[in-house]
Amino acid sequence: MARPILVERFSVRNSRTIPRWHAPLRAAADKVRQKVLAAQETKERIALLKGNKDAKFNETAWQLTPRPAETAAEKSKSVPQTTAPTKAAVASESYSIEATAQVAQVLTPPDKDADNKIYFEDLEPELQNVLRAQLQKPGDVSALVETPGAFLLFVAKEKSATELSVASFSLPKRSYDEWLSQQPA
Repeated sequence: MARPILVERFSVRNSRTIPRWHAPLRAAADKVRQKVLAAQETKERIALLKGNKDAKFNETAWQLTPRPAETAAEKSKSVPQTTAPTKAAVASESYSIEATAQVAQVLTPPDKDADNKIYFEDLEPELQNVLRAQLQKPGDVSALVETPGAFLLFVAKEKSATELSVASFSLPKRSYDEWLSQQPA
């Protein structure tokens, strides 16, 4: 009785990391990257990213300098404290369940600072390493970056000692429900 439920939970949880489910999307994203690399000028490369109807296009400028100390301290004070785990027990004639639960805190992305600056240090460390190494000058194209939810591609627009401006392409992965609906019955 529990096996089908466990299989479905496992499938849903791992659906974004199974390569064969996302192979067509990865191939499409690779194709876009090859077209972008073939273009000579930065504006042409950005236009190719922008023109793709299946993906989300975004332009961002990250501050490469560290966040000011007072802002970081203020942000750490605003992080809500976690609640203590609570034990729960439910029982009937045919079953009993004991569990420990903890209320999840609402997470807000560290997107914009009070002065409307977005900091490079707020990105995932692996993504920082890729972008730092591959986007050295305007027109540079990143490798195709796979995240749990999408395939990402970046083109450097401008880079200075204090700021990195990029255009990005995000091709969302299919959800488990989308994949399941496309399978033969």
